[in-house]
Amino acid sequence: MKKILGTFLCAFCLVSSLSAYEWGGIFKNKTTVKTIDFENAGVKQADTLFLWYSTPFGNSGFNFSAEGLYGITYNKSGNTLNQIIDIDLLKVSKVIKRDTFTASMNFGRFNFADESKTIFNQNMDGIAAKFAFKKIAYKAAIGYTGLLNEKNVSILSPSSLAYGTDKQFYSLAYPFVFVDAGVTFNNLFAAQNLKFETMAFIDLGSAETNRFYFETILSGPIVKTWTYNLTFIAEALNFDEFAFYAAFNNYVSFGKNMYIKAGVEYASGKSDSSITNFSTISSRTVCNSYTLHETTGIILPGVQFVHLGKNNYWGIDAKFVVDSDSGTFQSKGLETDIIFVYNIFSDLQLGVNLFSFIQTDGSSANNSNYGADLKLTFTF
Repeated sequence: MKKILGTFLCAFCLVSSLSAYEWGGIFKNKTTVKTIDFENAGVKQADTLFLWYSTPFGNSGFNFSAEGLYGITYNKSGNTLNQIIDIDLLKVSKVIKRDTFTASMNFGRFNFADESKTIFNQNMDGIAAKFAFKKIAYKAAIGYTGLLNEKNVSILSPSSLAYGTDKQFYSLAYPFVFVDAGVTFNNLFAAQNLKFETMAFIDLGSAETNRFYFETILSGPIVKTWTYNLTFIAEALNFDEFAFYAAFNNYVSFGKNMYIKAGVEYASGKSDSSITNFSTISSRTVCNSYTLHETTGIILPGVQFVHLGKNNYWGIDAKFVVDSDSGTFQSKGLETDIIFVYNIFSDLQLGVNLFSFIQTDGSSANNSNYGADLKLTFTF
């Protein structure tokens, strides 16, 4: 085994030495302050170092890319110190461009997402391919999640959200084998695009709950400055229970630097019939509430304003949270986010995020919270 590994490393180094290669890194520093009704503020400090490397395999058209990270997080409120080591990118890729089509392939560990980025949006180990023609495009993938570091991904099992233990640098994530297939019809009519995608997740863990998804997206312009996106997802759990998700978003631009997004999301909740809570594979936080943070049993109307400057970006986001679980509809709260990002230099970026969730249901459990994130990112 050592001889085989040594031969592989020697061959890789030889190919790399004969080819152009690139490498670099990113250092991220994030400080979070969060409080409940401005009492007993908690402070969390996170520092993460990323190192990446990329090189082509001679003139074959294949490219090798890798990225590793080391992170450390200190939580003052619990006086805990967590560390993580991970390889979040390790892939071989190839792109083929011809006059009539473009094809791409990724093999190894890389980020993968469904078209709406609602069901699955994280790293996976597997293979994915795309074939794009002028009017139609196909995609397919097969992957596995059980070898990922669960401290670096958030996979929702039917019972809980899985995270690694504090004392371990690397802990295996919840295991799913999944298959994905999709087709996109470009400019189907009046510059409208129609997408269909299906995903099957086979549960290899203790829950033994297989999940199947069918996703449809219709998008395109209404007028020159106004576009829309309509998404519908049907979910089946072991084909015994069914759930639904729908979203309708509008984007209106003002010149080249400003736009407004307005829309609404709906995710089914538990009812007396066979309709159950909609659930995603990747954790998808939709609001800052302590009890209503996932995309399930919820109605979420919202509006967002974004301005893009030469060296800065800022935006205001507001959401009204309605609980639709158990067939009832109850106002839960109002969330606001104010984001400002400024490029101090070409390799140094500052980000500030002010966020709040104001509870409106009048329950005794206090979910109102306020906080701020300060981020510094250095690229080298």
